[in-house]
Amino acid sequence: MPLRSRISLRASWPFAKVPVFVDEPPPPSTVRVPYLPPEIIETIVTHVSDKGTLKSCSLVSTTFLSPAQKLLFANVTICRKVEGVNPFTTFLDLISHKSKNLTILISSLNLFDFACGSTSWFSRDNRVVPCILAAMPNLIHLGLHSESRVVSPRIQSALIDVYGRCELTGLSLRGMAVDLTEILRRCLLLKEISLADIELVLSEDDHDNPIPEPPIDTRDASVPAFCTTPVRRNSPTQSTTVFHLQANIAQFTLQLTRSMPPRIVKSLLDYTIWASFARSLRVLELDLIHFRDGRALQRLLDAASYSVHELRIRTFDIESLTFHIPPNITNVLFHFKIVPGLYKANPSFVDIFQPFNRLHRHSHISEGISDVRLQIDTWTAHSLFDRPLWEWAFLDELLLCVRREVWIIVALVTPGEIMEEMKEALADRVSECLPRAKQKHILKVMVIG
Repeated sequence: MPLRSRISLRASWPFAKVPVFVDEPPPPSTVRVPYLPPEIIETIVTHVSDKGTLKSCSLVSTTFLSPAQKLLFANVTICRKVEGVNPFTTFLDLISHKSKNLTILISSLNLFDFACGSTSWFSRDNRVVPCILAAMPNLIHLGLHSESRVVSPRIQSALIDVYGRCELTGLSLRGMAVDLTEILRRCLLLKEISLADIELVLSEDDHDNPIPEPPIDTRDASVPAFCTTPVRRNSPTQSTTVFHLQANIAQFTLQLTRSMPPRIVKSLLDYTIWASFARSLRVLELDLIHFRDGRALQRLLDAASYSVHELRIRTFDIESLTFHIPPNITNVLFHFKIVPGLYKANPSFVDIFQPFNRLHRHSHISEGISDVRLQIDTWTAHSLFDRPLWEWAFLDELLLCVRREVWIIVALVTPGEIMEEMKEALADRVSECLPRAKQKHILKVMVIG
């Protein structure tokens, strides 16, 4: 048998097996996951306001983690909720040992004091709160709410450091001594400032150069004396030296309480820096809690009316409303809360809206208010409609001085939910009680609850 046949019969013996190359099937095509740029994901996440959804987004992937964390930890409030637990020491331990990078994400920080024996924590703390403030590099809003009007020197020093180190655009202080001049000189980017139950500390420059009151123009003798509004020839900013501040305060919120002396307003206006402070002011918000010095409030409104475009007033005490709104303020938001049991009788519209009762008499010397928003919080609709017709006629006449739009918002503070049909019926009834404003097509009514 020939050798060739022998090899074919015995396969590859005694030689090595010749490899046979077979074309392998192509690998299955891999499924490609859709890819979104991080900028698009961050834009999507920024529109989420629910914290539960943000927590879920942070667990999706690392791409979602960063924008979700920025929103979750952007606003931090530290307050005492459990008796016997100090929230400030707990938070300091968190940012010092467990989550050291957490402070980079915080842009708004609010600290609420709590009672500690006969004093408060802010009055005796010299380490914890100063360390928390020192660890915040990216703050743009800071709120410090004291309980006893006493703050330790170390906390005051830490506040001054924050004023100069952080780019604050919003500041809220309550229950402490405040040097407004020092704040405005250090916070160069400040836009909004809120002061509540505070004590103003004047520097030596402010004591030496008080702002004089501008003269009162009494040329218009055709208007009766009981309804005249003093018209000032020049604004206060034109009668004194003006400091050119880099900070342009657009919104100023001031809460005046019973414990604050009336001279607090005089001290505020006697600042030499008030002239520059008021020049950029656009929104003035007053929260009146049993502050019953109408003359002090009137002086504040007259001083700010030359630059303020929007005035917001919140109160529940009719004795705090013994002032009138200057006619050159264009937008007014007035929020009154009817508290049951606080008054001997249901307050009338004349008492509630007495700051407005002179505006319609000045239509011949001013253009009038452009927009008015009146909100009344009440426990029952009977407190509104169980009134004599002359009260609604009085309110109807007041609203005629408004040029463009009037919003009347009735907030019913009830334990249950109100049907939409009932809200619409109540809104229609309010509109029927104000026929002249409705005929002028400036009235809009909304009932919430």
